[in-house]
Amino acid sequence: MNEQVWLNISDQRYRCGYHLMAPSGRLTVPSGSIYFKNFFHVFFLYNSPQVTSTIPNVWGHARSRDLIHWQLLKPALQPDSITDQDGCLAGSALIKDGVLYILYLGLQAQSDFQILPSQNLAYSKDGLNFNKYLQNPVINMLPVSHFTETKAAKIWEHDGQYYLLMISQDNGQDEQVVLYTSYSLTYWNYLGPILERPLLQPCNFLEFFHINGHDIVLVTMTQRQVSTSNFDPQGIYYLAGDLDYDRPYFSGQVWQRLDYGHDLFASQIFQAPDGRLVTIAALGGEDFDQLQENDKGWEGVLSLPRELIWEHNHLVMRPVRECQTLRERLLQQQLYQIHTPRILCDSVTHLEMNLYFFLAQWDGQIFQLIFTDRVTKNQLVFEYLQAQQSVCVRRSDRPHSNSTKIATDKFLRLQIFIDQSTVEIFVNDGQVVFSERFYFQGNPQISLTSDQTLQVDCQLYQLSGQSLTFGD
Repeated sequence: MNEQVWLNISDQRYRCGYHLMAPSGRLTVPSGSIYFKNFFHVFFLYNSPQVTSTIPNVWGHARSRDLIHWQLLKPALQPDSITDQDGCLAGSALIKDGVLYILYLGLQAQSDFQILPSQNLAYSKDGLNFNKYLQNPVINMLPVSHFTETKAAKIWEHDGQYYLLMISQDNGQDEQVVLYTSYSLTYWNYLGPILERPLLQPCNFLEFFHINGHDIVLVTMTQRQVSTSNFDPQGIYYLAGDLDYDRPYFSGQVWQRLDYGHDLFASQIFQAPDGRLVTIAALGGEDFDQLQENDKGWEGVLSLPRELIWEHNHLVMRPVRECQTLRERLLQQQLYQIHTPRILCDSVTHLEMNLYFFLAQWDGQIFQLIFTDRVTKNQLVFEYLQAQQSVCVRRSDRPHSNSTKIATDKFLRLQIFIDQSTVEIFVNDGQVVFSERFYFQGNPQISLTSDQTLQVDCQLYQLSGQSLTFGD
C-alpha cells in the first residue's frame, strides 16, 4: 500500500477522518487483531482497485501504538500459494513462544468448478514480514460448489493446549459451531459441536473469549428479515456461558445482541497490554452494494475501538479512553432548556457530542436527536420514548427501525462520535450502542426536539480528521 494507490480514489467525499480505512480498494472486515511487540495490529480483508474479484483476497495490515493513530503497512498475506491461490480470507491470531501466528481461510478453485476451502497457518517474528507454513493446509475442508460466506475460525490457548472454534455446515446444511484441539498449531483433532442445536440462521465471523468468569461465543448473523419486519436482525449476537472442553459442550442458551445499530459487522476481540478487552468491527454491514462510495475507488471503514466490559449480566461497549486524544478543541459547553426544535451543531464534520438529559424534571413522552444531511435530506433519528422506557434509531434510507429497552432513572447520557460517513451512539456508558454508516455530503445538521421542556447539558468537541498515515 503506497501513495500511488492512495491517489487512485476518484471521490473523497465520504472518506473518514479518524476511522481506519484502506488507502483505496475494498476493505470488508477486520481479521486477526492482536497486540504484538509494542503495537496494536489490525489486519483486514482487502482488495486493491486493480482486482476485479468480488471476494477480498488480501490481508491488509495496519498498526498503532494508541488504537487511534494508525499506520498502513504492506499487506501481510496475499494469495500466492497453492492452498490459497484464490483468496486469503478471514482468520485469527495468537502469540506462541514470541512468534505471531495467523490462522486463515484459504480458497483454491478446482478443475470441476468447485472451491476447496482450508485452514492455513502463517507466522511472523517481527509483526511486519509473514511466512506461510510449508505444509499447509493444517485443516482440510470439504469442497463446495460456490463460496458466498467467510467461515472464519478463532484460535486460543487454554491449559497448555490450543483450541480452534469454527462455524461449519453438517450434512443437512445446518450450521454448527465446532471445536478442534492441538498441541502444535499444525495438527488439529476434531472434538465436535459445542451447542445443543444448530445456529438459527446463517452466521459468520465467530469470536470466543473469556470475561469476568464467563465464556463468550459471539457471531455475526448475516440474514436480514423481509422489509415488512420492524426490526433488522442482522448484526452481532453472543452467548454467555461456560465451555466444557472435555465433552465438548457450551452451556449458554440465550442469544443477546451486542449492538443495536444497522451496520456493525464482524467484530474482532483482542487484549490490550493493560488487560482490557478491545473490539473493532466493520461499519457498513454485509451488503457492500449499499455503500455510497463503492464506485469511487474505495469501500469500507472500521469502527472506533471499543472496550468490552461485563456489567449487569451483559456485555457493555464503551469507546476506548484513547479516543480523548482526538479532541482538538471544545466547541460548546452549555445547559439548554429545549421546548422548541434547536440546532445544536451544523458546522463541524469530525465531532464528539456528550449530552446529559435530566429526565426527573421532564413531563414529556418523547424527545428526538436528528442528524440531517442537508444535501440529500436523509435523516438519522435517535428517539427516546418515556412510556416504553426505550431508545430507537430510525433512518429515512432504511426500512427497519431498531429499538430496545433501557434502564433509566433520572437521567440519560449519550456519547456520540460523528465522522464524514459514520455515526456511533453510546447510551448510558455503553449499556446500549447504535453503530451506523450514515453519509453526510457536507457538515451534518444536528438538532434536538422534545414534546415538553427538557433540560440537557451539551458538550461538543471538534475532533482530529488526520489519524491515518498511508505508506510503509
